[in-house]
Amino acid sequence: MNVKELYCLNDDRANFRTVEGKDDENIFGYKTLKDLLERTMAEAEVTQIPPRAVILGQNGLGKTLHLRYLESMIKKSGKPFYPVRLKVGSYEAKSRINLLHNRMLHAFRFSEFERRLKEEVKKPTGIAWLEAQQLPDGVDHAVFQLANSKSPVIIDLARRFLSGEALKPADAVTLSITKRCLVEGDDYASIIRLIAELVQLQDKKSILFCLDEFEYVQYVNNQDAFINWKDGLRNLLDVKQAGFIFAIAAQNMEGVAKILRESDIVRRIAINNYHRLPGYKLEDTHRFFTELFHTFINQEKLAAYETEKSLTTNPKYSRETFPFTTDALDGYCRWIHKKDSEAKPSEFEDRLNETAADACLKGKQLIDVDFLKSRTEFREED
Repeated sequence: MNVKELYCLNDDRANFRTVEGKDDENIFGYKTLKDLLERTMAEAEVTQIPPRAVILGQNGLGKTLHLRYLESMIKKSGKPFYPVRLKVGSYEAKSRINLLHNRMLHAFRFSEFERRLKEEVKKPTGIAWLEAQQLPDGVDHAVFQLANSKSPVIIDLARRFLSGEALKPADAVTLSITKRCLVEGDDYASIIRLIAELVQLQDKKSILFCLDEFEYVQYVNNQDAFINWKDGLRNLLDVKQAGFIFAIAAQNMEGVAKILRESDIVRRIAINNYHRLPGYKLEDTHRFFTELFHTFINQEKLAAYETEKSLTTNPKYSRETFPFTTDALDGYCRWIHKKDSEAKPSEFEDRLNETAADACLKGKQLIDVDFLKSRTEFREED
């Protein structure tokens, strides 16, 4: 006997753990952020203004999960957005915004940018369209070469330059540009704006960058590097064709990375678009488990199991809380909340699987109060 068989899990389930890519549309328990993201996208759709938002909350409260949900929801619903989700990665004191730029382009896929650009330039009006983009000096020539050159060397240099890499002086000469790397904030922003234009033209969608773990930017504390970030981020947020949602681990505004608290950055995002994700309440945690059970447990199998094992003869049995008895799940949730810092959905599934595995090994068809007490995983009602 295993967890899947004992607890009537669906055929594609082996345990009570969600799987990225398969369960992205499932949000269990707390629904406020889910509703907020849905409303944000609905408003962006009717106004045709790509969204700006900052989601802040403690680690483990589900920010990454909600960004995955947002991406899944957009793709499934066919809404006119092109989501690009990425973790912004780590940074050092002197890191410059070219690193973020590089990661954004690779999350979109540089080959996709190149393909779209060449496709657009091949059109009868393509060259005129490209010239109308009014790209900064150096960027314009590199983009033109990427779109039209037949030389693998020139194309490679254009790719590297547009990705934010600093070229050697001789390579810059070969590419026929006067600067070795992207310098100004508008250099970076113009490339993102170009990508956004291509997506809008070819897909009739607005690009949406979902930037996860933005708290790592706080390690950039060198003055010159910080100014570079501020200039770059300000220009990115001025790209009207692109949306940006930042997720950051912070309990309050004071804990938000300094760059996102700069007045000109806040003004571009709008202070009412900074949303704090509160901790889970007891009722949220209880609903998390019952919704997960309903999704993961095959109800037809459970109905047959009820008859075969006479589960309904137990007055504390409930299909809603199976494999727990009703009082056991109540006490289990209270135990989880014995400390506020422990009530995090990122930890719920691991705890549940540990409890279920032990119960399975001991042949427990129903996880009851006595079993939880034997594991010190039960708390009496206050």
